[in-house]
Amino acid sequence: MVNGHYMVDKAYRNGQLTTSLDNGFYEITGDTIKTNLTKTLDTLSTKVNLNNQNLVHIDKNVMDFHVSKMTSDTIILDTKIRNFKFDIILLKSE
Repeated sequence: MVNGHYMVDKAYRNGQLTTSLDNGFYEITGDTIKTNLTKTLDTLSTKVNLNNQNLVHIDKNVMDFHVSKMTSDTIILDTKIRNFKFDIILLKSE
């Protein structure tokens, strides 16, 4: 994983653009993640494992994600939340 602070640029719920995750972020430092992409939208820090393109968090209050794409400046994640498919595009911030 590429260390850095990533902000939600766009999010799609069942293919439709949504603003519900507009202030979302994902900060990577080694094997630790700080994020508000959680089940309660509270900010949490947790350890994470990248396993077969899946981000699996130790703290189960943080949603697990499938990594569709990860480059030095972009992360594209997908997950299911309450039977809705979410695609989340995060861009690295300065």
